[in-house]
Amino acid sequence: MTEQAPSGQLFEEDPPESQGEDFQTQGDNDENRPLDAGWYERFERVGSFQAYEYLDGDKSIRERQKDQFISGEKENPVLDYPKLDIEKLDRYEIELMEIKADVLTGESNETVKQVYRWRLNEKIAEVRMLKATANGDMRKFKRYCRFVYG
Repeated sequence: MTEQAPSGQLFEEDPPESQGEDFQTQGDNDENRPLDAGWYERFERVGSFQAYEYLDGDKSIRERQKDQFISGEKENPVLDYPKLDIEKLDRYEIELMEIKADVLTGESNETVKQVYRWRLNEKIAEVRMLKATANGDMRKFKRYCRFVYG
């Protein structure tokens, strides 16, 4: 159980944020700058997508494929992926690989370097998984899907 100060507060004195100071924005020194400030902006520009966002298709085509599958008319439904743009995915992959190379050679903080290595590897695998989907390469899709999702 947390002991309270006589005044009913959890601290003997107010924490810094309630003393009139904005302790998170004191000055412009490097102490207040996020460790990954430069990398995050680059990563966010190209890597802030979710793979499932690209897997939507035409609802009427998918319903027709489903009905044909259920009725036995079709053994393997064909799904459409109109949001998958191979050229765009190629650009994403190239830029993610460039960011990864820059992080590995230019980041001095080993923790930041490792976290970005893991996250960039995951995003590169997601891009490759989407490209495999667009190309109908289920072997590669399975490989990258396992890497990303386990």
